[in-house]
Amino acid sequence: MSKKKLVFLNPQNPCPCFAENKKKLKDCCLLENGRIYKKRPKLIPKVPKTKYSNEKCYLSYTNDCSEKISAEHILSKIILEYLEEIEITGAPWLEQGERRKIGVNSYTSKILCQRHNSCLSPLDHEAGNLFKTIHGIYASLLKKSISKRKKAYIVSGETIEGWMIKLLCNIYYSGNVTLGGEKLNKDYTIHVPFMSNALFGGLWYTKDCGLYVKASAKPGNLSEYKFEIRWRLMINEDAARIVGIKVTILGIEFILLLDPLGFNKEQLEEKDFRHHPDELVFTNQKQTHLIKFTWPHQTNSKSIKIKFLSKYEKLKISS
Repeated sequence: MSKKKLVFLNPQNPCPCFAENKKKLKDCCLLENGRIYKKRPKLIPKVPKTKYSNEKCYLSYTNDCSEKISAEHILSKIILEYLEEIEITGAPWLEQGERRKIGVNSYTSKILCQRHNSCLSPLDHEAGNLFKTIHGIYASLLKKSISKRKKAYIVSGETIEGWMIKLLCNIYYSGNVTLGGEKLNKDYTIHVPFMSNALFGGLWYTKDCGLYVKASAKPGNLSEYKFEIRWRLMINEDAARIVGIKVTILGIEFILLLDPLGFNKEQLEEKDFRHHPDELVFTNQKQTHLIKFTWPHQTNSKSIKIKFLSKYEKLKISS
């Protein structure tokens, strides 16, 4: 581990990985070889298998469902708590081009059994922690302060990938997205083996699949900026297949490439996306905040740097 990283991540300090055990970094996410790694949560239900397939659950093919179905929030509840309302477009019950605002508690669908919904809940917690942390960092950097703080956070990149797969499936199987006036899940498919291997085992069809990140928007003064999140499914029209999802929050774009059909690493990197990024670094003239993404293997991806010049100037982005 470099001396620069030690400034942010002192092994003797509490591990900043959002765990409830409050262990020191050296006893939590710091490996013996000096690498930082936050373990991916186990998402497979406890044994024994139920040997039951609930036809209303999109994971019914596992033959390990519960009989009761849950009202799953399409977007994680922990993130929805930041939103006062949701604006919907493209739903089958709207006219083409129509936009309608709904309450956050209305954005649910019965698409997962209770057993699978419970097993996937660690994905929602990690995504909620990541996005709330980004929001808090922006607020800290854009307010008047004489503090010269340096603060770090540790996030499992694999778990964020899992959350984005879950979000992709929630949107697709809920039937709330249309294309050309027809429900997207009527004519388009998800490659279920690709999805299942990536969700439960972190195994990707090719090394080019997985998470890509880019910081591009310029929110400027957060006092006039709302906590917003946008998403859209990525499709291959020729193959009629859902191949990924793009999520944008507070000017940072996250792409989950599930199926390489029609997309590749070179195309995304030409648009300044970073595959399996090492870290997001947020700075102004006095403070520095670092979000460290951990991966099971060493990555060669560069840091993504976001510099706030002052409270009233727009941010500068480099990578």
